[in-house]
This record gives sequence, C-alpha cells and structure tokens, in this order.
Amino acid sequence: MQSYEESIQRLDNQCMSFIRQADEVFFDVGRHTKAEVQLLQRAAETRGKMASISTGAEKRHYQQLMHELNTRIRETIKIMDPEYFNRHPDGKSSSDAAKPSGTAPSAKNKEQTQTKKDVPDDVVEGWVKNAPKHSFDDVTGMADVKDKLKSCINDIKLSAIKDYLGIRKNKTLLFVGPPGCGKTYIVEAFAHELSNQGYTYMALSSADILGKYVGDSEKIIKRLFEEALNKAPCIVFLDEIDGVCRNRNSPNLPEYASSMTTAFLVGYNTLSESTEPIIFVGATNYPSRVDSAMLDRLEAVFIDFPDEAARALKFRQELGEKIKLTGGLSFEEMAELTSANGYAHYNYRDIVRLCELIKLAVLKAAIDRYGDEQRSIEALKSGEFGLSRELFDGVMSGFRPSDKRSIIDEIDSFNRAYESGELFEDD
Repeated sequence: MQSYEESIQRLDNQCMSFIRQADEVFFDVGRHTKAEVQLLQRAAETRGKMASISTGAEKRHYQQLMHELNTRIRETIKIMDPEYFNRHPDGKSSSDAAKPSGTAPSAKNKEQTQTKKDVPDDVVEGWVKNAPKHSFDDVTGMADVKDKLKSCINDIKLSAIKDYLGIRKNKTLLFVGPPGCGKTYIVEAFAHELSNQGYTYMALSSADILGKYVGDSEKIIKRLFEEALNKAPCIVFLDEIDGVCRNRNSPNLPEYASSMTTAFLVGYNTLSESTEPIIFVGATNYPSRVDSAMLDRLEAVFIDFPDEAARALKFRQELGEKIKLTGGLSFEEMAELTSANGYAHYNYRDIVRLCELIKLAVLKAAIDRYGDEQRSIEALKSGEFGLSRELFDGVMSGFRPSDKRSIIDEIDSFNRAYESGELFEDD
C-alpha cells in the first residue's frame, strides 16, 4: 500500500497536470472552451480526494484549493454561457429541490425535444443491451438475493390486480457490496429473467455520464430517465451510482457534482411517480458516497463475499474441465483453504487470479515431467497428471488476495447505519 505522503504526492501531481493542461488549452485556442472546464473539473475532483484522506490543517488547505478551483470553473462558465446558472441549480439546496417542478405538458414536450438534440441517438441506443444469456441458475451462491429477485419477478406477473388497486409497478434496488463479488453478474441474470416478461434492458455506468462538460452530464441523466419511461416495461441498471448521485453533504464534493446529484434526483422522481412498469437498479462499492435523499428512496440489497459453496463451485468452473485433482485434493478443500482470515477475504476475481497461477504452475510442472507440449496435453486429458495438494499449496503460499480493509470497514459501517435507520434521522 502507498503511504499517505506517496498518495498525496501522486494526487498533487495529477491535479497540477490537469491545471497545466487546462491553461495550455486556453492559451492555444485563445478563449475558454469545454475542454478547459473538463480538465478543471478533474483537477477539482483530485483536490477533493486529497482533502478526503487528510486531516486537520492539511484537510482545510486542500478544501480551500478545491474551492478556488470551483470558483474558477464557475467564473469560466459564466464567461462562456452567462445564462447557465439560471438554467441549472447549483445542487446546494435540500432534497426538496429534487421534487418534480410541475412543468406544463407543452413546455415539458419542448424540453424533451431539446434533450434529444443534446444527447445523440447513437449514444442512447448504446444504453439498450441485448438480454444477458446467463440466468439465476448460473449464479453461484446468493440464495437469499435470488429469492428476493424471484419474488420481484413473481410480483410483476400480478399487473392486473395492481392496476385495480392502483399499486405502482416500479421498483428501485441498490446492490451494495465489495468489488468482484458478483453484483453486476446477478443484476444481468435478473435482467435475463425479466426479458422473459417482455422487459427491455438498459445499462450504463457512471463513466458514461461523468467526465463531461458541466451541464452535459445533467442532459444525459435527463435523457436516461426519459428513455426509461419511453421503453417501459424496462429495467435500468446504473453501475457505480455513487459517481453520479453523490452525497451532497460531503465537505469534499466539487461544486458541479451537487448539480449533477440534483439533476439525478429530479429525473428519478419522474420514474417513481410514474405508473409505468420500470425497475431501476443501482450498484455501488461505496454506499456512503450516495446521496441520502436517494438512499431514502430505494431498497438496499447486500452482496457479500462468496461463501464456501460458491467458492468451491467457482474453482470447479475455472479448473474442472481441464485439470484433474490428485492426491485427495478436492474443490471443497480448496474453498475451505480460501476462507476469510481477518481482512483477507476472497472475491471471485481473487479466485480467477489464483486459478490462472495454478494453471501456469501445472503447465510448468507438466512440461518439466514430460518434456514436450503434446505429451503434457495428453497426460492432462487422461488424468495421468493433474493438480496435486503439494502444487496447490505451493501456489497458495505465494498468493495474497487483494487488500479489502477499507472497503470492508466502509460497507460494515453503512450496513449498521442502514439497519438502525441512522442514515435517515436527519432527513
């Protein structure tokens, strides 16, 4: 792990590089441009990261530097587009600012037409995905989560009585868990099952929205929710939602990000107040970074590290067809040997990395024994040569799963606050 000083130096170098590039763009073109503002936004983001890992006087120093960048961004935009801040909220108001505006239908249609012009159709078409091929049967472990999602699908089939009772047919879920534990995979399996009910699958990540010029991100968000309503019934999956709907109470939040959060909540409210059958699913590794107004509107689904049975199945999937186990070694024992030890949890990515190293070790051992490639392949296919306990132990002794200390602490803290209701006490 990098030391604090190394992390700060790295981030400071990045920030200064963004600022230099922004200055160069301005002097090369001779006027302010979107490219300049985008670089300044990235610099402000970086200053925010520096403030978030600092304390005391240093934190205040980096917050002041971020404030100066926010001011420069604001003043630059005023020169480029004097009416911008009349059209867009600054995001610093309460969650009430995210309530529907009650726009008249004719004006609303005009706004939607303008949004379509602002966001190219080919970009929007990229959000619509083919139904994933894998189903719940292909998902290892996660029995409770699968049961919850199957219940949701069964509930969808009761549309007639829902119409009679006036029950809304939309639903919002937030998948929370460490990286590499299958959040995206099970959401895709959910989309596969929903496609059998006639649902369109729309998916994008925060990277498809972030990094745009101030105001462009808001237009993309608005178009996203408009398209969801147009394509109902549909499921909308937004990965890394914490990058788009960011906690406005964060002291290290760049100013423009607050505006993006407010735009997101305004757009989301159009879905939540609609009678259309729409399922919105967000996913995050960092739930505390999601705005509390959004957290109050959704149901959290917690995805844990794969349990022993899921790890055994993953080992079998990665190795079982190509490499036989010898000397009494079993996939179940391999799963047991990768049980959590303090913060050393194994996710699916760790198991895949471990299996790649196992394959390389088996390759080397087979070539050493049989001398050539073809004889080695024949020995592996016949089971004459395989993965021994000694070979597995040798690979395991030099392998370390990715460091998950900070993410485990953050998610555990969020879980406790979510279950106790502390997250919403101030709302």
